[in-house]
Amino acid sequence: MAQNEIRGVAGQHYAYIKKALNDFKTRNRTNDAGSMTSVASSLSDQDIDNLAQYIASREGRLALNQRVASNRNHARRSASSIQTSRRLAVATS
Repeated sequence: MAQNEIRGVAGQHYAYIKKALNDFKTRNRTNDAGSMTSVASSLSDQDIDNLAQYIASREGRLALNQRVASNRNHARRSASSIQTSRRLAVATS
């Protein structure tokens, strides 16, 4: 599976991530071609808890994309406002 085909988990809910990791560890979830099962099998309960907290605290792709789009829109509005101010200054001088 290619990297861009792997579903992003950053920003997912803590309980979802913890359950998924536990399910991989106990082999109740096996839709990963063995990659996650192999990794999760060596994780302690504390490791799983720590990973779930960390991953849940990260900004997900959707939130990141929305923030980037918002920043772009703000920059466009600022540039337009500056251009308008310059036109008014030239017109009144």
